[in-house]
Amino acid sequence: MQAEQALSEVAPEDCGAEQVNDSPPAALPVSAGAKKEKHVEWNAAGHTVHMPPKYQGNGTADHPYVVDWDLGDPENPYNWSSTRKWLITSQMFGRRRIFLCTYSMYTLFHLGGALAHNIPTLLITRLLAGISGSAPLTNAGGAISDLFNARERGVASALYSTAPFLGPVTGPIVGGFVSENPHLGWRFTFWLMLILSAVNFFLESILIIYCQQYGPVLLRRRARKLEKESGGLMTYTTAYDLKRNMPFRELMWINLTRPFVFLFTEPIVTLMALYISVAYATLYAEFAAFPIVFQDHRGFSPGTGGLAFLGIGFGVVVGTALAPVQNRLYHRAIDRSEYGQAAPEERLYLAMMGGVSLPVGLFWFAWTTNPSIHWIVPILAGAPIGLAIAVILQCLNAYMMDAYTIYFASAISATVLLRSLFAAAFPLFSPVMFAALGDEWACSIFGFLALACMPVPFLFWKYGKYIRARSPFAWKEPDVTLLGDTVTSSEVATIREKEKIDYKEVA
Repeated sequence: MQAEQALSEVAPEDCGAEQVNDSPPAALPVSAGAKKEKHVEWNAAGHTVHMPPKYQGNGTADHPYVVDWDLGDPENPYNWSSTRKWLITSQMFGRRRIFLCTYSMYTLFHLGGALAHNIPTLLITRLLAGISGSAPLTNAGGAISDLFNARERGVASALYSTAPFLGPVTGPIVGGFVSENPHLGWRFTFWLMLILSAVNFFLESILIIYCQQYGPVLLRRRARKLEKESGGLMTYTTAYDLKRNMPFRELMWINLTRPFVFLFTEPIVTLMALYISVAYATLYAEFAAFPIVFQDHRGFSPGTGGLAFLGIGFGVVVGTALAPVQNRLYHRAIDRSEYGQAAPEERLYLAMMGGVSLPVGLFWFAWTTNPSIHWIVPILAGAPIGLAIAVILQCLNAYMMDAYTIYFASAISATVLLRSLFAAAFPLFSPVMFAALGDEWACSIFGFLALACMPVPFLFWKYGKYIRARSPFAWKEPDVTLLGDTVTSSEVATIREKEKIDYKEVA
């Protein structure tokens, strides 16, 4: 695996691996009856005696021991049990402090909608709730990549990519019927969101306090513990911190600007972000289209008009349920691989199918919106639309997760930024477009956009390896002729161990 994938998410030009001494110093004599704990021994008299270290380096300030994961290390998040991983993933989806702070604000800002007495207050509190609630969209993928290796993360990535669509599908149904009830009113929808957010925040707080899943943080804790156990005589660091001496201000600037750098300089991120944004914004455009088609032109009430989204919801569920099919194809590619890891392009099978399904569903819906056609026909058109949106997002997100590994958070942040801008803009101009063009041609505009984006997964399926090879951040296939009997990258070693790869066979 590339050298930069053994480092934390800092630009390659900003840090590099320091040359360290691979041969440990000779061990000091150990008296009889000594007990061992990691790199430290205590003899029978209670005096500390240092063992030969298992880490690279010699323990000095210039060449510290480089703490890394051992093969099969139980503290490595990749080696945790599936139950523990899913508990953390289902409840957290983010980084601890950031998530707790932003989610608490997100929960409280729902009060603005429930209690606001004017439109400016409502808009401002909804804006602040949206900003603070965006943290899971950018951090969740990082949590998944921290916990699940490439072979395991398919289902988790699928759930992360498609679960947000169930909210937009169920929201119009619940909101429609709540607003129709004179005893509840539209404000009750905000009280519902507040209750659900508060319950979720309480459960997450309990789990987050006791769980840390980010590998670099766990290694830093181990390094500090080992240095303390040595009585300060030995110096320890991690592979993530070698020569990481830049000021905090500069480090923050690099990490905050990297998503924008990726968006405009990385062809993979640019094209993937555009395609995801079109698919994602198309769903939000339907929020403006469905009331026009079903309520204004067919006479549906707000509640029954919301039920029209069930077609899209069904497609999203089916698309998510197809994740094991994609996983099976990906696992076969792993089994064929000489180095135990499939190319990111192996994630794109269902995305290519979704690329065809999306324009088909959109044109189907567009030309069945006329009230003379039975209402079930345009609702059924939502199924291929929902399926396409689900598989496109889950496959393209998984592709970027494999292609950018430790830089995935920056790649997905760029994608989330662009798709959110598209999703905010599409519903604004959709009513005007429907009024000017009519239902059929207005809906067809979205179909033509999807048709223009359809070649993207096919393009990366054929040329993805070539494009990745020219990126300073993307993962590249290792040279199998250079693989030896031992693997120095703990991440690769752990993944291969869990995938039962025999290193000697690929040496």
